[in-house]
Amino acid sequence: MRGFFMKINTLLILLSVLTAYSLPVTDFDQANLFYEKGEYGKAIESYEQIISGGYENGEIYYNLGSCYYKTGDIAKCIVNYERSLRFMPEDTDLIENLKIARLSLVDKIEENTEVPFFTFYSNFRNRFNIYTSEKAFYLSILLLGILFSVYILLKNTGAGKFILVLCAAGVLFSAVISYTYYDIYSDNSRRFGVIYEDKVSVLSSPDENVNSKELFYLHRGTKAEITRSNDFWLELSLDEEKKGWVKKGSVIEI
Repeated sequence: MRGFFMKINTLLILLSVLTAYSLPVTDFDQANLFYEKGEYGKAIESYEQIISGGYENGEIYYNLGSCYYKTGDIAKCIVNYERSLRFMPEDTDLIENLKIARLSLVDKIEENTEVPFFTFYSNFRNRFNIYTSEKAFYLSILLLGILFSVYILLKNTGAGKFILVLCAAGVLFSAVISYTYYDIYSDNSRRFGVIYEDKVSVLSSPDENVNSKELFYLHRGTKAEITRSNDFWLELSLDEEKKGWVKKGSVIEI
């Protein structure tokens, strides 16, 4: 009898696990159906429920951003496209749609032009996200360890010289992957936000007293780096010279 109940408990656990994993897919299909029917409000609600349940990926954020674009909420559209970009940095449709969304912004932020070498590196880097770069990093270390082990066994043979060349190439490749992982990890550690109010005053200090000066304005949809924060204020930075404080409620963090 005890064995019977153990089997029942195991079956119930398996069913609960399968249900938990199948729900996001079912909800995602339902949200996509709302989107295809043009019921963008319902689609937004469905996508948001999936995310609030702890399930996220690039496609969900991409579709949610497209829903907000259809409803005219450009700020939330950009927020979700930017979140999607962390999962799908090389998706051409996503990049193009993000550019289109930014066309309607009041603040035009010029992007730095890249020299050819850095453009090549940027294209290589964009083939990874934080998850795939981490896997590539550990895989490169593992392969390098295997190569060195094989070289130690064969170093006094003709094949040993060939393995040594492979080891040198492996060190170079591992160094590139390690730097790429570090670069992506560092970039993901930075905080960014998007202005959600129509017009926000950027102040010289996190208060509104007479000592705080109004530096400039930012408008809805503008993306900026969050460099410091407290309970009520965020310090935003557009570049080395253009930075200041805004109220926390006026920004959606990416």
